[in-house]
Amino acid sequence: MSGAASGDRDDQVRTLAGPSYQRGEVVGQRDRPAVPQTGGHAAQQDSGSHLMDKRAATGFGLRALIISMLLALVTACGGGGGGSAAVVRLQLGPASPTVAKGLTVDLTATAIRDNSRTDDVTAEATWTSLTPGVASVFKGKVTGLAVGTAEIRASFDGVQQSIQVSVTAARIVSLAVTPSNAKVGLGATQKFTATATMTDGSTPDVSGLATWSVLNEAGTAASDVVTITGNGQGTTNRIGKAKIQAVVAAATAPLVDFEVISAQFKEIQVEPAAPSIPKGLTQQLSATELLTNGTPTVVTNTATWTTSNAAIATVDSEGAERGLVTGLEPGTATITATTAKGSRSVVVTVVDATLQSIQVETVPAGSGQLPKGGFERKFIATGIFSDTTTRDLTSQALWTSSDESIATISNADATKGIATSTANAGDTNITAKVGTVTSADFALEVTDDTLESIEVTPASAEVGLGQTQQFTATGIFGGGLPSQDLTKKVTWSSDAEAIATISNAADSKGLAMTQSISDTPATITAKFGDVEGSTDLTVTDAALLSIVISPDDSVLPKTFTRALKATGSYSDGSVKDVTGEVTWSSSSSSIATISNVTTTKGVVRGGSAGQATITATKRLPNDVVVSDTTRVIVTDAVLESISVTPATLTLPLGLGQAFVATGSFSDDSTMDITEQVTWTSADTNVLSISNAGGTKGQAVAKALSTSVVVTAQKDSLSDTATVQVTNPAVETLIVRPDTQSCASPAPGEDDSIDLPLPFSTGLIACASYSDGVVRNVTTEVTWSSTDSSVVTVSNDSPTKGVITAARDTIAAVAASLGGKTDSIQVKVVAATLTAITVTPADVVIVNASAPVQFVATGSFTGDITLNITRNVTWTVSSNTVTVSNEAGKNGQVSPARSPTFAQDVTVTATRGTIKGEQTFERRANPAAE
Repeated sequence: MSGAASGDRDDQVRTLAGPSYQRGEVVGQRDRPAVPQTGGHAAQQDSGSHLMDKRAATGFGLRALIISMLLALVTACGGGGGGSAAVVRLQLGPASPTVAKGLTVDLTATAIRDNSRTDDVTAEATWTSLTPGVASVFKGKVTGLAVGTAEIRASFDGVQQSIQVSVTAARIVSLAVTPSNAKVGLGATQKFTATATMTDGSTPDVSGLATWSVLNEAGTAASDVVTITGNGQGTTNRIGKAKIQAVVAAATAPLVDFEVISAQFKEIQVEPAAPSIPKGLTQQLSATELLTNGTPTVVTNTATWTTSNAAIATVDSEGAERGLVTGLEPGTATITATTAKGSRSVVVTVVDATLQSIQVETVPAGSGQLPKGGFERKFIATGIFSDTTTRDLTSQALWTSSDESIATISNADATKGIATSTANAGDTNITAKVGTVTSADFALEVTDDTLESIEVTPASAEVGLGQTQQFTATGIFGGGLPSQDLTKKVTWSSDAEAIATISNAADSKGLAMTQSISDTPATITAKFGDVEGSTDLTVTDAALLSIVISPDDSVLPKTFTRALKATGSYSDGSVKDVTGEVTWSSSSSSIATISNVTTTKGVVRGGSAGQATITATKRLPNDVVVSDTTRVIVTDAVLESISVTPATLTLPLGLGQAFVATGSFSDDSTMDITEQVTWTSADTNVLSISNAGGTKGQAVAKALSTSVVVTAQKDSLSDTATVQVTNPAVETLIVRPDTQSCASPAPGEDDSIDLPLPFSTGLIACASYSDGVVRNVTTEVTWSSTDSSVVTVSNDSPTKGVITAARDTIAAVAASLGGKTDSIQVKVVAATLTAITVTPADVVIVNASAPVQFVATGSFTGDITLNITRNVTWTVSSNTVTVSNEAGKNGQVSPARSPTFAQDVTVTATRGTIKGEQTFERRANPAAE
């Protein structure tokens, strides 16, 4: 190299070094106390210059000179970490942002540092709207409040930057949710996006402004198949189908289908993710298939393993050592694990380092004594390599004990390096060998000391239902020996498995599983030989794990209110409304206040325009705090009109209807203001309507009417609805045997009738109406049989509701009226009639008596009784009365010819050879003769 060239390069090095030192000093002044000019960075710079001159004079090469200077530079700069470089400016994006009034746009803040590094500081920056009447901002999210231009400023690390945001008058024309027909596995998440089409043709993402609803497959009621947060992020809860809906302002997106199926394959994971192997050594990789619900399945021994470069690293793909990588030559190779479901690769680096020595130690360190009798001590082998690195070689070493009558040491994959004492006391040496390198002897003394006690921790644990508790058993020994974890060696038991069970399985020993809530604790015991220890486990109510506030990111006109809801998720998998249990707070009571009054908890009221953070907090007994936050944006929008729904209604007497009042505001937004209007009924005798908190707008029909007007009013604005009150509606329908009445208790779900062949009996139908009246509607209902070849039912007068057995099996008979249906199961049996009982007794019939109904009850084999009034032939012993065998009047006895004196008359019911009788008194007049 020529001298000139060398000098030029030398100047370049000097030029590079100078500014770098100066920047380092600035960083040092910002991040650390200033250092004197005679030391620290200044001294290092002088040292570096002196070193450069000295080495140039002594003939050091340019490469050495540059390396020396760069080392000095790194030292002067505190290691050159980019995080300490000063921020020189902020860059805000996107360029020329535009947002429609009432919608939001996300801004980003990028910090540009003096070392040219860039960092996204959107979340860390302090955001301010300099035009709060036009737009508000929260962590970069800008909400348009009024048409105009807003200046938004971001500040970070002493640097600030502003950007102009245009708020337009564009309105939402339509709203759409994507994806439109998603199907995901249980446990997976699904991002839903709500996209608005605006009058100006733009299509902004309004997911964060949407109110998300999850409905059942029919779209008629709420569903818990998936939970969707305010930004459209869905978390699956159970298998099933649902419909997803998004509402933004007055726009409602069409329902989209969503289905959660059983958990599906998600990915394969290979660990470790970036292995480094010294040449000649091995590294065991593992492969795991993950499902969408997080369930792992280890597939190390079933996966196919391949290497991209067998000259650098090989991998076993057969036998018991699948996934074992051997480093052959320095370099990198890609190792891939493949199953029928997918594959995953990792890059293995083989380094050119040789094993110099092995150091053996115990866990815990220095534990060179072990009590006799089957106790264990874990040994680890650490390899020290030629490049000064160290590596855990425990799993690769060949372990030996010099006297296996004293202690053995395992070479099995799962327990490598674990020494176990025998029944004999004494000394043995433990060594580890890898290749040709053997460790020094580690002296292990097995003593005569015994296990004195077992300590079970945690002591007196309290766990919520649905949670688990891992217990640990610690052995305390005599002779001053260190304590030992015996969790895996003891036998665990619970004295109350109905409250909590505890596992003895190898992979979960000591893990207690709660079963039921109890004030009395379960005693958890750990036993080893004759020594045991125990503790109590109390199972409390399910523990609150998280809180979610809904709706998320509310927009609220000032002076108006909105009820927020806090939903808690518990350790037993349950979900509960905890709105009334949490403590609510607002970050700015001048912008938004939120109530903690019992009757209005969670109701937020808008104050002045701006934004506030609302927090719901619950402090648990163990001082754990569970909370969630949401944002409330208060606008200057003014109420312009009210709309009451339903506008017209037909309401059966006795029923209720919840009316809804929707307010339309000056910013084109709409809002449910049911709780904020005053409700009136034009005739409270016909229709009452509530103004009580929590039930506002709920009307009840009290009298028949062709028309009554309901009004919702706030200030000078109002709207009305018209209600017609009609005859009461059937609310429930119950089918019973005709031996009962409509006043009888409701039958159980498993009630049925045993009907012997070929007999008939009657059923009745009882209806409960919306006005509270219960009456017999047997002749008004429509009767049907699920199988008329088994049992028939009559719809003809006068035998409506009469069923007749046709074939010995089972069928159901149903009655329907007013949209309600009920049924009863009929078991047709082959039973024999054994006796007939006629009732009632003690009857007196006079000339003026109305017909008296006698009933024949048959007793059958199989302990069956049945009303067989319709199935017998009726006769009487006197011509002073008659008895009917006409359908619908069977068994009715009526006075005929007047008797000359009082007499006893017998009425008889006959079926084949079986008869039943009842005697009654026949008189001409009620008075005794």
